[in-house]
This record gives sequence, structure tokens and C-alpha cells, in this order.
Amino acid sequence: MQQLKYILGGILVAPLMPIVFFQGNRIRKEFPRLPEAKGPQGVAGAQFEKSMTVVGIGESSMAGVGIDTHINGFLGQFSKRLAELTEKKVNWHVYAQSGYTAEAVSKKLIPLATEEKADLFIIALGGNDTFQLNSPNKWKKDCFELIQTIRIKHPVTPILFATMPPIHTFPAFTGSIRFVLGNLVRIHSDTLNKLIKKMPNVYYDARKIELKEWLAKYPSTKKADYYADGVHPSALTFSIWGRAMAELIDREHMFLSAVF
Repeated sequence: MQQLKYILGGILVAPLMPIVFFQGNRIRKEFPRLPEAKGPQGVAGAQFEKSMTVVGIGESSMAGVGIDTHINGFLGQFSKRLAELTEKKVNWHVYAQSGYTAEAVSKKLIPLATEEKADLFIIALGGNDTFQLNSPNKWKKDCFELIQTIRIKHPVTPILFATMPPIHTFPAFTGSIRFVLGNLVRIHSDTLNKLIKKMPNVYYDARKIELKEWLAKYPSTKKADYYADGVHPSALTFSIWGRAMAELIDREHMFLSAVF
């Protein structure tokens, strides 16, 4: 079904594609090159006696493009809030690279994750697979292989896929690009959601990030406050996003009680 939507969608937006490619090339040439965050590992809740290990894997959102250190990035903020909620020390480690697709992460980053024991994997992907217009079938295949690669060494560790990037809100993109890529990322989201439902101990936060909801919740902020460069999250966004996902886990009791 998702592959059919992809094909039909491609037919419908075909007249827009020359415009989208032209605008995309112009944006790429003008787009600032921001560095990735430093300090890919850390500890949250050091005062607690019991501990757990969280491994973050993914593309630029996990790599912390546009912020100073990973403590202020997604995994640092997620781990800080998780430690507060579980009253456990959280040892965290990021393996991420800007520009990587699910296929690249599986082949190039997973082998670098040398932890003998991990209590949770968090994966943040979807942006680059969307930018490259990868089909739902390829996305599904690559996500499946990524999960299987993790399972070789960590057969039962919970795996959580983070929310898909809200491309439909990116201010650096034109309306045409937001329309085309925003629809594709939702197709990829639905594809991933259906895939993981068949796999034990694999989860996905399928909620759609809507910037207007954050603006309503934090009325003193402006749209620009949520982006480092019009595409990548700011420190404010990482804080809200990371803490919200930790609270989701706690509220929904997503994983085995033995983990927490």
C-alpha cells in the first residue's frame, strides 16, 4: 500500500519536480555547513546507584548538527530526563553521522557500537532517506536490515525509533519542497510503523511533530527558535524533544520492567 502511494504520489507531483530540483540545488549551495556536536558520550543521574546504558544511532538529528555538545542534544536531554524519571544513572553514547541513510547507518555505524551490554537503542532516521526520495520498499528493507544487524549482538535489547523529522515545517525549504518531502516522510513513517509491529521489542514514536503545538505550549518562543539553521533542531528543540520522548516511555511503560 505504501509503495503504491509512493508511485501515485510521484505521478501527481511530477509537474512540480523540475521546480523542486531547481529549488533544492539552490538551497544546497546556499545552506550553511554547521559542525556536529562534540562529546558523544556521557552520564546522566550520576547520583543514582543503579545504572543503565542507552545507545543513540542515526543521522544529523542524532549527531547534533548545529549545537555545541551532545549534553544539549537529543540523547543528552533524553538521558537526563530518563534518569530523573527512573532514578537510575544513565550512561549514554552517540554513534551518528550527518547525511547517513538507514542503509549507511547499518553498514557503517552499527559495527562501531562496541557496548557489550545495552539497555536501550534509540534510532533517529528518515530525513536523508526522504531527501534522496528512497522508495518505501527500500526504506522498509534497510530498516529491517538495520534492526537485524543490532540483533546479532543484542538479541533482546529494546529498540526505539524516534519521531520522523517534521520536514513539512522546515523554514529553510520552499512550499513545494515541504509539500513533496513532507508527504514522503509520512509514507515512510507509516511504513516503519507497520514494519515494527511485527517485530518483538521494537518500538516507534509515530507521533507527528507539529510546531504549532510547541508554539502554543511555549508562547514566549518563535518559530525560528526551534531551528539552528532552518532544518536542524536548535538546543531548545532538542531539550523539548528528548525530554518528551523520555516521558512517553515512562507514561506508556513501553519496555520491560526489568530494564527500568
